[in-house]
Amino acid sequence: DDKFMTVGAIEFKFWQDLCRGLGRDDLKSKQMAQGEKKEWVFNEVQKEFLKKTQQEWYEIFKDLDACVMPIKNFTEACEDPQIKARNMVCELSHPKLGKIKNVNSPIKMSRTPPKIRFLAPKVGQHTKEILKDLGYEDLEIKKFKRSGVI
Repeated sequence: DDKFMTVGAIEFKFWQDLCRGLGRDDLKSKQMAQGEKKEWVFNEVQKEFLKKTQQEWYEIFKDLDACVMPIKNFTEACEDPQIKARNMVCELSHPKLGKIKNVNSPIKMSRTPPKIRFLAPKVGQHTKEILKDLGYEDLEIKKFKRSGVI
């Protein structure tokens, strides 16, 4: 389905559940394979993941301690129950696009809650100010611009 899963089965217990979820108990003893054997194990795991959709794999791994989760795009992430519960998406006004969704602060404080007040600056938006703060004169900054430095 052209969607991806992330696998972090580094520890023994995660690897065991990964193999269980994949239906590949034969790989359980091969976690520490080296060289060509390691490549073979990787390819076997990859082949298994290609057999089902991301949603099917999610259903298989959601109750296993395998450190395997779907990789979501921004829209999908915004709909995630945990993201919603933590209020991790806010709306900001964009000068050209109107209201847009933005990532909210992960820091949550009851008495002084943080607020995202500005969008990230456009590339080069503050270049002139920064160069002036560094001591460059307007003439030098214009020269930088003409020569393509900025």
